[in-house]
Order: sequence, then C-alpha cells, then structure tokens
Amino acid sequence: RIFCSRGPRSPGVGGDDDGVGEKRRRKRSLKDRENKRFEHILLKRKAKAISELLTPVVTKLWEMNDTQYGNPFRMVVDRNNAPTLGIPDYFDIVSKPMNLTWMREKVKKHEYQNVAAFEEDLKLMVDNAQKYNPVGHGVHTFAQTVLDKYENDFRVAEPLLSEDEVL
Repeated sequence: RIFCSRGPRSPGVGGDDDGVGEKRRRKRSLKDRENKRFEHILLKRKAKAISELLTPVVTKLWEMNDTQYGNPFRMVVDRNNAPTLGIPDYFDIVSKPMNLTWMREKVKKHEYQNVAAFEEDLKLMVDNAQKYNPVGHGVHTFAQTVLDKYENDFRVAEPLLSEDEVL
C-alpha cells in the first residue's frame, strides 16, 4: 500500500526504503526556510538603516518653500481632489503621481530598501511637476530647485552595511 508523501512508504515503493531521502528533503526545506527568514530580517534591518539615513533628507525637502506656492509637493493629488485644486486634467497628463507626503510615509514605514528607490520617487515627483506645468511656471521651476537642492546638498550615499552592522 502507498501512503501520501507525508506518511511512511512501503519498502521498495516510491524510492526510499528507509526514509533517508525524506529526512534530507525536510532538513533542506528547514534550512531554506531559515535562510529566507534570515534574509528577511537582514532586509528589514537594512530598510530601517536606510530610513534613518533618509529621515533628515525628507525633512529638509519637506521644509523647502517657494515664495508663491509654498511647497506644492506636500499635497497629495488624487482623482477626487484634482478638480477642486484647479487641475482637473492632471491625470490625463500624469499617470503615476508622487509627492513628499507619500515619500515621508514610506521613509517612516521603512519601505525604501535602498537610496536609489527614494531617488526614483523624487525624480518621478519632479518629472510629473515639470510634465504638467509649463517651463516658466512657478511649480515647474520649484521642482527643479528641489531636485538641485537634493543633488547638491542633501544627497546621501548608500550605506555599505556588513552583516555585523545589520545584526
């Protein structure tokens, strides 16, 4: 009689006559799970370290102000509020919105796995502003100011963390 893969097998049926192969598979599976768990812990700790690095950066970006518009990048634009903000066609032009509010939340929640991901969001936010607002418009100009300020004054290097530092 043949049992399911979790149960014992009859000698000579299905390969292993002493269960050694099954034990090896279980050990390997346990080791794989332990490795994945360890990798997950390392990623979480690295994300926390990245957040600690980015917190002052996103705070400085948040505090920047344009004389005419304040800081328009703090505002979340969605399909519901775009018409009331006077930009009803925003989503006809911008397909993937980004703003400092979302970026700040991602930093607080340790969602950035590396500095490059933060920079991608920052560049997306700037690109959206410059795509929607024509050259010469205050928001278009301020977007470039924000990017320049980041690149020249706020940019941080990706930390090179050893396992000892992460642990």
